[in-house]
Amino acid sequence: MAEPFVRMEQDQAEAMRKTQSELVDVCREAGQAWMDRMKLEADFWSGLTSKLSAVKSPPEALEIYQKSIAQRMQMATEDARRMAEQYQNMLSKFHSFGAR
Repeated sequence: MAEPFVRMEQDQAEAMRKTQSELVDVCREAGQAWMDRMKLEADFWSGLTSKLSAVKSPPEALEIYQKSIAQRMQMATEDARRMAEQYQNMLSKFHSFGAR
């Protein structure tokens, strides 16, 4: 008589374990993506410093800054897209947990 309840409890525990595992994977992936992003950020600023140290004229410096600003804005756009994707992914995992 208690067997269906035990089975239901086991199924719920397994669903919870699976959801937790999925959330850990999502967090791990997000963490790795942000570590990669931090490296890109450091490379960007290091590259800008190198370029500016070789500047020979104010117009050349202005051109480097303009290109760098455009590149930095593109990086910010990619950051926003990535954050939205990660947020949506986490929300879908929480939603699927609630639906189980």
